[in-house]
Amino acid sequence: MFLWASVPALLIQLSAAIGQETNKFVVPEGVVVEQVAGPPLVRYPLFGCFDDQGRLYVAEGTGLNAPGTELVQHKLGRITLLEDTDGDGRFDKSTCFADQLVFPQGVLWHNGVVYTASHPYIWRLQDTDGDGRADRRDALVGKFGFNGNGCDIHGPFLGPDGRLYWTDGRHGYDIQCPDGTRLEGLAARIFRSRLDGTEIERIAGGGFDNPVELVFTLEGELIGTMDQGPGDRLLHYVEGGVYPRMDHPCVAELVQTGPPLGSVAEFSAALPVALCGLERVRSDHFGPEMKGSLLTAQFNVHRIQQHLLERVGATFRSVDRDWLVSFDHDVRLTDVLEDADGSLLVIDMGAWFNYGCPTAKIARPEVLGAIYRVRRRDAPVVDDPWGERIPWKTLSTSELAQLLDDPRPKVQDKAIAKLASQGPTAVAALQAAAGRGSVQGRANAVWALCRIDHPSARAAVRSALASDQVSVRHVALHAVSLWRDAEALPELLRMVQHEPPALRLKAAEALGRIGDARAVPVLFDCLRRGTEDRFLEHALIYALIRVDNRDATLRLLSDPNPHVRRAALIALDQMPNGRLTRDLVFPLLDTDDPDLQETAMLVISRHEGWGQGIAELAGRWLESPQLSEHQQRSLTGILIAFGGDPQVQRLVAQTLSAGETPLATRALLLEVMARSTVRDFPKEWLDALRTTLVRAGDQLAQEAVATIRSRNLRGLEPALVALSRDGKRPRALRVSALECVTAHMETLPEDLFELLLSAARDDIDPLAQAAAARALAQARLDEHQLVQVTQCIAESGPVVVPLLIRPFERSRSAQVGLALVEALKRSPGAEAVSADELQRLLDQFPDQVRDAARPVAEKILARHQQQAAYLARIKWQLLRVKGDPQRGREVFFSRKAACAGCHRLGDRGGHVGPELTYIGRLRSPADLVEAVIFPSSTIVMGYEPYSVATVEGKVYSGLIVRETSEAVFLRTNDLAEIRIPRGQIEAIRRSEKSVMPDGLENSLSSQELADLLEFLYSCR
Repeated sequence: MFLWASVPALLIQLSAAIGQETNKFVVPEGVVVEQVAGPPLVRYPLFGCFDDQGRLYVAEGTGLNAPGTELVQHKLGRITLLEDTDGDGRFDKSTCFADQLVFPQGVLWHNGVVYTASHPYIWRLQDTDGDGRADRRDALVGKFGFNGNGCDIHGPFLGPDGRLYWTDGRHGYDIQCPDGTRLEGLAARIFRSRLDGTEIERIAGGGFDNPVELVFTLEGELIGTMDQGPGDRLLHYVEGGVYPRMDHPCVAELVQTGPPLGSVAEFSAALPVALCGLERVRSDHFGPEMKGSLLTAQFNVHRIQQHLLERVGATFRSVDRDWLVSFDHDVRLTDVLEDADGSLLVIDMGAWFNYGCPTAKIARPEVLGAIYRVRRRDAPVVDDPWGERIPWKTLSTSELAQLLDDPRPKVQDKAIAKLASQGPTAVAALQAAAGRGSVQGRANAVWALCRIDHPSARAAVRSALASDQVSVRHVALHAVSLWRDAEALPELLRMVQHEPPALRLKAAEALGRIGDARAVPVLFDCLRRGTEDRFLEHALIYALIRVDNRDATLRLLSDPNPHVRRAALIALDQMPNGRLTRDLVFPLLDTDDPDLQETAMLVISRHEGWGQGIAELAGRWLESPQLSEHQQRSLTGILIAFGGDPQVQRLVAQTLSAGETPLATRALLLEVMARSTVRDFPKEWLDALRTTLVRAGDQLAQEAVATIRSRNLRGLEPALVALSRDGKRPRALRVSALECVTAHMETLPEDLFELLLSAARDDIDPLAQAAAARALAQARLDEHQLVQVTQCIAESGPVVVPLLIRPFERSRSAQVGLALVEALKRSPGAEAVSADELQRLLDQFPDQVRDAARPVAEKILARHQQQAAYLARIKWQLLRVKGDPQRGREVFFSRKAACAGCHRLGDRGGHVGPELTYIGRLRSPADLVEAVIFPSSTIVMGYEPYSVATVEGKVYSGLIVRETSEAVFLRTNDLAEIRIPRGQIEAIRRSEKSVMPDGLENSLSSQELADLLEFLYSCR
């Protein structure tokens, strides 16, 4: 014990990863965790649901990491039925309910039917003969896109209104609806339909990749998880809501009401937690403070987190607390669900999955997963939690209505279903129940009415709009909205003005669905009063769009209130029959209200041919001695949007060249040039760039060089060479200028070669060093110069060496080849060269060179072939060294490691790779070692490298940092950023090699590596 007490936390965890036993879960005091199912009863469990007898249906994973096209052929997914036959709380019987599924990602039991989402449909499965196996299988809704990484359809989920809800990631859908209409799109969506697959609706959406699970509050508010957007998030989904990310082109297919809606809870973008399962706690098994809170299963960080919802206007925010945490890296939590007695089942899918997974890439299919029960040790026993002893078949309607207030949640659910199935005969009892008892029971009565499609039920719900309980009124509003009940219009017009914000939102939603033009002036009156509540503002504007009354809305474009003019502008622009014209929009730019002005510019930029006259307005702004923040945003967007307009092009060029233009404004114009979508760069802009290179100061000249490099511009070579030879300029600027031209020079003059070689050898600025290496990499060097480069290779680290070997691809000289081999033998960065790269390089040299290089090649090949063994050896070496996080921080920001050149930590560092501010929370010690030694095995989602082949035969590798309809912007493996026109692209393929180079451990001592890893682990 004394020995271990002196070892840092990181090394203790590393030893555990190598074989020591650890506690699998950390839970609150008084809570116990027990495994209740595992192999052979179930394997690779993903998601689960109960039927009304307490049997558990489990959607199982495939155990195969493969593209979607391959998974479709294998159909390895299935749904397993687990039973606890002896009542001890553990499952002891397993039946394959349904197999031959592609990849089931959700399961729901309701009224004897099992629903599941498995490519390409939402399925309806039935066991008609009672043997525990589905003998009827119907495709209910489809088709949906799929690529095998799990970011596609999930669910479905039963809403309290009796509808099916499900989620769909950004892989596209093409749905033939039963009524003959067709729904198609690419954006992620939240869907709803009746149980029979009719009345399919798209509720909300965004540019994110993976919405997973949904839950409903007591009032029916829809909360869901979302992954792979600008950070994983909990979202409050409302009708018509558009949610980040907003930079994906698919967002254009969504109706816009202004800025995207915000989040209930947010997590790091660079270090995703991977939200999966979601549950709302309905019992007080874990105490009253737990009831009503949400629980999320977080795949990447091996935890269940509690989220306490707080009402903020019309939406929510969350207070987040870790509730269950595992230190076993093979535990991958995907679902959490509440049993009838209030205990929780937590599903661990096992460690097989890594296809597109943003964590460690080493799949372990032998780890088959398990299901655990989490319970409070001293919780009181719930008598008959499923209501099995209740004589359901003989109860009267009024007796059933009394069970809506039962303390057992599963009994409440059964009572709602039974009453709804009775139809109009149950309405009187339900209307009476909606007016008495607890808030829960009264809300349940209205939910039951919502499931009865009859005029009497609608009348009863309208009476509940006047309830003295806010929650009951909220539920009634949902029902009225769902039905589009026009008879509720007078009450809705009152409620949208005078209720609390959440109810005003629901009333606006109902008014939009009903579509009566009498709502328009009332909705605008609400907007005239102003609201800081973005969710409520969205609902009011979205209702105007759905009402789609152009005449009533058009009159408000001249309203004295800028909030009203802005809302009218958005509504007319987005409604089907808005028929907005340029002449209607341009006068709205003459305002001091920044929100209205920015919205008008955005609308103008979306309409082709509306740019005439925009140059005049932009010119007035560009004359300002200092631009406000909103002017900078608006100007950048409008100048990029109208970059093809000759007037705008002249304005940009003249303002950039004018010496009196403020430095910040000129920098903005250079950004506009770099990001412009124009295919052919205007001559005026080339001239302005040339003038900037010659006359501007160092800072602006550096920005101009960056623009030239990002657009891969030609015609400026003489000015760039002159700049690189200007000894009065900073060396980093001279090197950057030279990087833009060496690929186009027949030979590299000796003075310029010496400049690059000295910069490549100097580690004062790692990015400038990399820029010099890139310039050398694309240069045509003679044999004498190549031999000099080998001396630099012998001294250089893993960032530079893969770049410096590229000029040798043009050489066949034995002398040059032998010099290169000797340099690689001594170089600390040699192992950053992949085995394939080295093999291709050596193949062109004579046999004597290949023979001399054999030890180097074998060492690199063995290193990659024996990755696991190599990692284990590194870990054991680290166990002998005590790391220090303070020293590790110095290593991180040092020139030697150069981590901060690409990674941001706190307020320091670059933006090339993922942010590492909280890396210690999300990566185990074993993962951190793997990420440093073999970065290609742990590529973070959103930082995947791609290989882009052009029609000219060139191949670029790196990160796609931006895409437009005209070009792809790639940050290459050597940290350069280039623009590749789409017309020149022959193929784009995902690469398996990280932008981060291999071999960093060879540049650092064991002590430095231990310090660095200890520091990263402490970043929490």
